[in-house]
Amino acid sequence: MLLWPAAQLGRAWRLGRDGVRILGGVGRSARGAVVVPVPAPALARLEGEALARVGTAACYRVRVHNPTAATEVVALTMRAEGSRGTVERRTMLTVAAGTAVDRWFVTRWAGDADLVASPIDTERVWEARNAAQRWTIEARVESSARGHLDRLVIGGGLIP
Repeated sequence: MLLWPAAQLGRAWRLGRDGVRILGGVGRSARGAVVVPVPAPALARLEGEALARVGTAACYRVRVHNPTAATEVVALTMRAEGSRGTVERRTMLTVAAGTAVDRWFVTRWAGDADLVASPIDTERVWEARNAAQRWTIEARVESSARGHLDRLVIGGGLIP
């Protein structure tokens, strides 16, 4: 006889606990809809060919966008990891209000890399039958005033 009331009390306890969680989630959702996030510079694009040949130049495009009403100075860090190790390059960018700045990350996947202001001609790699290794490129944007702002990562296959 006492088992039924105890079971009902346990169900009511779980229902109350779940109800509190549901109301908290609704509150967080409402706050996110009402409070407008502060605009900050961010990465708008990170792209390049998925296949790369070791020793042949590959070019990857990164775009930093500034939606704010003031010019922002940000640090762009590009990090490439492949079969020959890790390479990291960092540069400071001045991004005018409401505009975007493009840079190209060039590497031969042989422990070298460079950030340039205009793209270079590269050879396309068409066959992937020997792509046994992987590469990744990470782009990060940071501001001295705001700290870490954004991060994007892409990857593909390396042909020896």
